[in-house]
Amino acid sequence: MLEAFQDGTKTQKTPLATMGSPAHASSRKALILLILIVLTTMAVYAATLREGMSWRADDQGMYLMHAENIIAGHPYAKTNYIFNSDTSLVGPRLYPPVWPALLAVPLVLHDGNLESVKYYMVLLFGGILILTYLLARARLDAMTALLPVVGLAISPWLWEYKENLLSELPFIFFALASLVTLEAIDARNRSREARMVLGVAAGLLIALACGTRSVGIVLIPTILFYDVVKFRRLRLNTFWILMVSTIGIGLLMSSGNFFGAYDNLISQATDGGGTEGGGIGQGRVLQTILSLPTHFAELFVSLTALWALGPSNPFILAMGVFILGVMIIGAVRSVLEHFSLSEAFVLGYFGLILILPFGAGPRLVMPFMPLAAIYAVYAFRGTNIQAFDQFKKSGMIGLCTFFTLSAIFSHGSLSHQPFTDGPMNPDAKAMAASVQQLVPENSAVIYRRARLLAYFSGRPTLRLALNQTRIKNLQDLERFQVALVVMDNESDETLQATIDACPLVFENAARHGEYRLYLVHKNATCPAE
Repeated sequence: MLEAFQDGTKTQKTPLATMGSPAHASSRKALILLILIVLTTMAVYAATLREGMSWRADDQGMYLMHAENIIAGHPYAKTNYIFNSDTSLVGPRLYPPVWPALLAVPLVLHDGNLESVKYYMVLLFGGILILTYLLARARLDAMTALLPVVGLAISPWLWEYKENLLSELPFIFFALASLVTLEAIDARNRSREARMVLGVAAGLLIALACGTRSVGIVLIPTILFYDVVKFRRLRLNTFWILMVSTIGIGLLMSSGNFFGAYDNLISQATDGGGTEGGGIGQGRVLQTILSLPTHFAELFVSLTALWALGPSNPFILAMGVFILGVMIIGAVRSVLEHFSLSEAFVLGYFGLILILPFGAGPRLVMPFMPLAAIYAVYAFRGTNIQAFDQFKKSGMIGLCTFFTLSAIFSHGSLSHQPFTDGPMNPDAKAMAASVQQLVPENSAVIYRRARLLAYFSGRPTLRLALNQTRIKNLQDLERFQVALVVMDNESDETLQATIDACPLVFENAARHGEYRLYLVHKNATCPAE
C-alpha cells in the first residue's frame, strides 16, 4: 500500500506477479464476455428499430432544427418554434448545442435520413454499456461487474427509448464518462502530469455533459462536495478540473444565451409564472418545498418504471418494487462503504431533480439507471455479517430472476411495428404539406406537438396552454398572429370548443385522417361566452 498522494488520493499498485493469476484470467474472460454482450445488445437493438417517429417525443423537433441551423450556418437560436411563456414547462426557447452538433454529423452523412440516424443511437448505447462496466468494476469483481451491464441491456424502457433522437442517451454517456475519468484519477498510482491530463479530459467531459443537458451542471458541485466530505479540503487537481470545465462550458454556451433560455423555468420555481393550465404558477419556493413528498414518490415510481414499465399489472409492479428495494439497499451500502464521486453525483442529481418544477419523471431519472443497476448488484456484495453472506447467493439469483422476468413481461407489452401516430406516417406528412401550402412564412401555426410540426412543415409553430377560456384562446391567436390551427384526436377540448363556437373565425380548410386544419380569419368576430 502506497502512501497517500499529496493531493489526498490513496492508491494501490497491482504487482506484476498477478498478471498470470486466476484473477487476471477472470478479467480477460470478463472482457471477452463484455464485448459479446455489447455487440449482441447492439445487434438486437439495431434489428428491432421501428420505422417512423412518435409525436410523444416532441423535443426531437427542436434538436433537429438546431442541427439544421448548424449544418446550414444559420443562427443557432433561430428555429420555427415559437416560445409561449404560458407553456414554459413544455420546453425552453432553445437547447444546449452539443447534441444538435452531434446530430448534424449523421444528418450530413445520410442526407437528412432520420431512420439512419437511429443507428447512431444504438452505437451510443453500446458505449454506455462499456462505461457502466468500468464503473461497476471499481466496486465488483470482473465477472460480477457484468451483471449490471446485462441488467441495463435488457431494460424495456431503454429498448423503447432507442427510437428517440433525444439528449438523454448522450447525456448519460458523457456523465458516465466524466465519472469514470474522475474516479480513474483517484484509483491508481499516477504522476502529477498524468493526473493533470486526466483532469483536462474530465473537465472537457463535464463541459460536454452540461452542453448536452443543462442539468449536467450538477457535476460541478458534485466534485466540490466529494472533496469536502472525503478529504475535508479542495484538492489542487479539483481546481484544475473546474477551470477546464468552466472554460469549456463558456465556449459551448457562447453560441446562445442558454441560461437565459431557461428564465421562465427559473421564474416558475421561484416567483411563479405561466403554467400549462394558464393559471397562477405553483412554482414558488414554498410550493416547491410542499411538492417534495410528491416528487419523492414520483422518483421511486419512475425508477420502478425503468425496468418494469410501471404498474401495468400486480406481478410486474411487485418485480419493480423488489428491484427498487434492492437498489436502495445497494446505494446505501455503497455510500457507507465505497463513497466516491459517483455516490456524490447521485446525491446531488437527486437533490436537484426533487426541487425542479418538472417533477421526477422517468426521463429525468434515466441518468441514474447505470448506477442503479450497479447498486442492485452491490447490495449482495460480501460483508462481515455471516447471516447476510449466507443469503447473498440466493439473493443474487433472485435479483437476476426478477430482472429477467421483468424484462420478459414488459417487453411483451411493447410494439415492434412501425409508428402509426407520428409525423412520418402518410396522414401526418399530408398534413404538414398542407400546413406549408396554407400558411405564409411569417404567420404562425398552433399544434399540440409544436416543435416536431415546426421541423416537418417549416412554419412557425407554437403550443397553447391547456384548459384556457375562449377569450384567452382568441387573445393568443391575435398575440401570436396565428393563421392556422391544427387539431387531432388528443388536442385540447377547450380549444376545440372555441373553434366550434366561432365558425366565422375558424374555417375548416383541410382534413387528413385525424388531423383537422382550420384557417383563422383575424377580422371575424366570435360570440361571447
